[in-house]
Amino acid sequence: MKVSIIIPVYNEAKSFEKLLKKVLAVKLPIQKEILIIEGGSTDGTTQLVHKYDTYTKSTDKNSKNTDTTQKNTIRTFYVTEHFGKGYKVRYGIKKSTGDIILIQDADLEYDPNEYPELLAPIIKGTTSFVLGSRHMQKKTWKIREFDYSRWYGRLIDGLDAGFKYFFALLYGIYITDPNTMYKIFRKDCLKRMTLRSNNFDLDMELLAKLLKKGYKPIELPVSYKGRSREEGKKIRIVKDGIRAIWTTIKYRIVD
Repeated sequence: MKVSIIIPVYNEAKSFEKLLKKVLAVKLPIQKEILIIEGGSTDGTTQLVHKYDTYTKSTDKNSKNTDTTQKNTIRTFYVTEHFGKGYKVRYGIKKSTGDIILIQDADLEYDPNEYPELLAPIIKGTTSFVLGSRHMQKKTWKIREFDYSRWYGRLIDGLDAGFKYFFALLYGIYITDPNTMYKIFRKDCLKRMTLRSNNFDLDMELLAKLLKKGYKPIELPVSYKGRSREEGKKIRIVKDGIRAIWTTIKYRIVD
C-alpha cells in the first residue's frame, strides 16, 4: 500500500522546505509518494522545488519478523501559470500512483506528524475517508488567534461556525470541520467522479461528492496554527467564502 501526499505550492519560500522536511521525516507503515505541484510563484519557491527534482531515498526498516524498505519518493511538477490550489490538487491526483490520497498545504498550519493517526483507519480498512478536525482538538469553535487583531480571528471563526450548520442543513450530516485541509481518502473513492474546481472551493466539491457517493468520514482531531494574511495566508474571506457557499449548493444539486 502507498500514500500519495499532494502538496500544491504557490509563494511559500519561507515555509516550503521546513514543511517538506517534516513530511519526509514522518514514519509510516506504508510507502510515501510526495507530489509537489508548483506554478506561478514569484518569491523563489520554484527554485527551491527544483532542488528535489531527482530526489529518491530508501531507508531500511527492520523488525523481528521481516525486513522491509520504506521509500520516500518526491515527484515534482510545474504548471506554466498560476492556477489555483484546486487545479494543482486535481493535477496531483491524476499523476498519483498511491492507494491513498492525502492533501497537504505547503504552509505550516497543519502538522505532518499526525499522519500516522489520520491514516491508520484507512490502512486498517475501518473506513475509506478521514477528515482531520481542528475543532475536535481544541473542543471549541475558536481556533484562530492573531496577535495583531483579535476581532479578525473571531470573524473568521464565526463565519466558519455558521458555515458548518449551513452545510449540515444541506447534506443532512453534521461535520465539525468541513473546511479542513486534511481530507484523506482511498483513491478508488474517486472512480466515476469528475472534479472541476480550480480554487479553494475544491475542498467543498470533494467533500460534497464523497458524501453523495455514500462515504461517511471518520473525523479525528488535529492541531492547527493559523497564519495571518501578513504571514502569507491566501484565502480571502469574501471572494473565497462566496465560492465555498456556491460550490456547496451547486454540488448538492448536480454531479
